[in-house]
Amino acid sequence: MTRWLMPVALAGLFASQLAAAESESSTRIWSSGGHGGGEGYCEIRQRVDDRVLLEMRGNDIRVRTLNGRHHPLGPVRCSGPLPDNPRDFRVDLRNGRGEIVRTTAPRGHRPAQIEIYDSRAGDASYTIVVRWRDERGSGNDGQYGQGDAVRRCQDAVQNEFARRNYGDGKLRFRGQPQLERQGNELRVFGSGEARNRNDERDLRYQCTLDSRSARVRSAEYWYDSGALRSVTPPR
Repeated sequence: MTRWLMPVALAGLFASQLAAAESESSTRIWSSGGHGGGEGYCEIRQRVDDRVLLEMRGNDIRVRTLNGRHHPLGPVRCSGPLPDNPRDFRVDLRNGRGEIVRTTAPRGHRPAQIEIYDSRAGDASYTIVVRWRDERGSGNDGQYGQGDAVRRCQDAVQNEFARRNYGDGKLRFRGQPQLERQGNELRVFGSGEARNRNDERDLRYQCTLDSRSARVRSAEYWYDSGALRSVTPPR
């Protein structure tokens, strides 16, 4: 009997080691552009079944499945490596049916951690946007460029659109928005279109930001009158 138990035990050991190996994966991220300081970001797309932990350090991102089915790390787009001690570290859930239950900024050799929880059955796609401020070599004297202001405004509008529509539908921005500066206030005006499975609408959006820190004070959008267009395919 003992002779039969040994292979079974070893098989169980190998299976547990294999499962542990499959529960995490990592990749090295090559940035989309040099970034010696100022604003930085990473956009991460990941499928989640139950509970997942993302860990970020420098140019490396690791996904660990804490519970549920494991999915390898999805597409990632970054402006540059994550600094060891960034300022204004923040994480936004741009798309996904669950929630971010924990975020920890990187400190020294400790990686940043982002835990995502999806309580519903099956898996779902998530888009996470991580932003930070690295003052090493920024040289901007606290003034952010127009591109940073536009990106922050559009991120805020995207988040508001997702909140109102419960993640159903897509929002696409058009062209280059207009910017208007009044003292320490910066306003961004633009247009775009919203679409779901049945309808498509033109919209306009507007944001107000602090021109010194690029902090979004308000973000709103509204549909153009009479701009509803049915995109239901004919039978």
